[in-house]
Amino acid sequence: MKVSTLLGVRKAVYKRRYRKILLLHLLRCTIKERNYLTVASLCDPTNSAWQRLYNEGHPGSFVAAVSLPPASFKVLLAEFSKFYKLKWRPRRQGRPPKLRFLHAVLGCVLHFYKSAVEMKTLCEIFGVPPDTLSNILATAEVALELALNALPDASIRYLTKNTQLEWPKAVQAHEPLVSGVW
Repeated sequence: MKVSTLLGVRKAVYKRRYRKILLLHLLRCTIKERNYLTVASLCDPTNSAWQRLYNEGHPGSFVAAVSLPPASFKVLLAEFSKFYKLKWRPRRQGRPPKLRFLHAVLGCVLHFYKSAVEMKTLCEIFGVPPDTLSNILATAEVALELALNALPDASIRYLTKNTQLEWPKAVQAHEPLVSGVW
C-alpha cells in the first residue's frame, strides 16, 4: 500500500473518533447533574470537628476558630441562649434538630463571620446539610445581634476628648523622645 493511502485511512479514523468524542460530549452536556452535600455524606454533628474543639476547650484553637476565648464565649452563650430557642427537647416527639446544642449554633454563626469559608466547608465542620445551615444562620444572626446589644461589654465605647488629650501627655512624660503622638 502506498503511504498516502495509509495516511488517508488514518485521517479518516481520527475524524470518526473525533466525531464520536464530540457526540459523547454533547450527550453528556444534555444530562443535568446536581452535585450537592447529603446528610449521609456528612459526619454526625455530635462527633463533628466543632464538637471536638468545644469539648477540648483549648484557648488558642478556640480563638483561632471563633475569635473569642472560651470564657468570653460562655458569657456570650449565656446571653445568646435567651434569644435563640431550640424547639426540640429529648424524649419529645418529632425529629431532633441537626445542631442540638446552643454552643454549636453560636459557634457556627461566629465561625461564619470570622472565617472566609464557603458554606460547604461550614457544613463539613458542623455536620449540617446546606439548607439547614442557611436556616440556622438566618435565625442565629438575629439572636446574636440581640445578645450583643444586651451585653454592655460588647458595645463600642469611644474615648472622651479629655482622655484623648491626656494620653499624649502621659506618653510624652514617660518617653520624652517620642513626639507628635495624637
